[in-house]
Amino acid sequence: IPNHLLDGTTDIKPEKRHKDTRITVTELEVDGQALDLSASVVYGQEASELSADLRLRNAAIFTSALSGPVSASADVMRSGAEPWQIEATADGPGGLNARVAGAYGEPANTNLDIDVQAPLALANQFIAPRSLNGALNADLTLRGAPGLDALSGRSTTAGARLAAPSFNAALESLSLTADLSAGRVGLNANANLSTGGQLGVTGQIGLAQAGLPANISVTLGNARLVDPTLYEAVIARATLDLVGSLAGQSQLSGDVLLGDVEVRVPESGLGSSGAIPEITHVGESTGARQTRRFAGLISDASGSGGNSSLGLNIGVTAPGRIFIRGRGLDAELGGQLRVTGTTANPIPAGQFDLIRGRLSILGQRLELVRGRTTLVGNDPFIDFLAQTQTTDYQIFIGILGLASAPEISFSSNPELPEDAVLAQLFFGRSVQSLSPVQALQLADAVAGLAGGGSGVFTRLREGLGLDNLDIQSDEEGNAALRAGRYLSDNVYTDIIIDNEDTGVTLNIDLTPSFTARGGVSAGGESSLGIYFEQDY
Repeated sequence: IPNHLLDGTTDIKPEKRHKDTRITVTELEVDGQALDLSASVVYGQEASELSADLRLRNAAIFTSALSGPVSASADVMRSGAEPWQIEATADGPGGLNARVAGAYGEPANTNLDIDVQAPLALANQFIAPRSLNGALNADLTLRGAPGLDALSGRSTTAGARLAAPSFNAALESLSLTADLSAGRVGLNANANLSTGGQLGVTGQIGLAQAGLPANISVTLGNARLVDPTLYEAVIARATLDLVGSLAGQSQLSGDVLLGDVEVRVPESGLGSSGAIPEITHVGESTGARQTRRFAGLISDASGSGGNSSLGLNIGVTAPGRIFIRGRGLDAELGGQLRVTGTTANPIPAGQFDLIRGRLSILGQRLELVRGRTTLVGNDPFIDFLAQTQTTDYQIFIGILGLASAPEISFSSNPELPEDAVLAQLFFGRSVQSLSPVQALQLADAVAGLAGGGSGVFTRLREGLGLDNLDIQSDEEGNAALRAGRYLSDNVYTDIIIDNEDTGVTLNIDLTPSFTARGGVSAGGESSLGIYFEQDY
């Protein structure tokens, strides 16, 4: 009971009459700072009756979700051994309204109608740091012995909102229908993601059975997931099934088709500081620890008592358009993988492999000869190798590790110490001999390598809405421009402009293995062909 709920004056005036075997409480009054109550009770063998009126001056004493008075009244009566006849209502702030009416007695004689309208925010204290807004409407009936098996009816909500800060997203325009019957609830829900896309949920949960057995299907369409510092991904289509016990072992399986995915390698320099060491909090208050828990910085080892580890069997497919960019890296990958294991220990099998890409670093443009990425939790693991040829050496640059903090290595053939490799790569020509375009490329690469944020070309590509933008130059400083963009899911076009000629190429993916390629140049030359490609 909240503190000070019963502060004030309480008066009880009983009266007992022996002649008709009735006990009468003629008056019960509570006149307090938070609660007002008046009631009268008559209890006897032939007839019994209870009448009560209650007023809670502010619902905030029980929950932070509501503020304002709550009023309730109840009339309960019975004749002889007949079932109790009940009529009770309640009204409060935020659209809170409830009514219970009917008969309550022996199991066969229990027949209650229950109507409730309540703000969803009442659940927030139990689901924090997530939060709900909106209203729940429930129209239920209790027939037979009180229990979930005897309860039936429908609960609905429309236009609700669920905020999930740990996922950097929210479900908006949430519409839910829950049909309850024979101890099972059937779900049908739809919502829009705040970041873009749609979510659908259908299925059943056994509320009256041990372990809460469930069979739930989840669909996603054009769902956009964002981690502002690391990635932006579109799930073009996903169909997932959750089967098993919600309070025990269950399995999440299905297929996910990815659309555009952009993984950002943080623009930190080679001399950037390491990871922040673990911090020990001395004398931490309960409120401060709860704040860190809500922020996802700590978790309880004991879990929540429910299903803390979910089995996984999910296939992830991306024909292409997985872009990894940052620190001069610009690569497109595609492929497929399968994630098994559990949510606590996911095990990915397979990878996304290089389709095209390059590494631009300190004025040098290197073609990627190897590239792949796989999943490690929420942080992709990347492995790229780029190469270039100088007069006397073949130089390699490797980028390996988690996308949030990869390591960069330099090597050569014939073999040189790393500092000599850098000298060959970065100072093969003097700065004074660079053309304006080369100087711009050099400044752009230096900014990316030193952690200066997005370079000139990155901002230009994003501003033009392109998937690929590249400027090349020869020894004399002549510039060539290449711009590429997906026109649809399977159509990619390139425009190439240089001093000698200008051309347009078109790539159409007919199947995963066959591609039609055509091109035309400003000089009148054209080409057309069908190409077969197969990964082994």
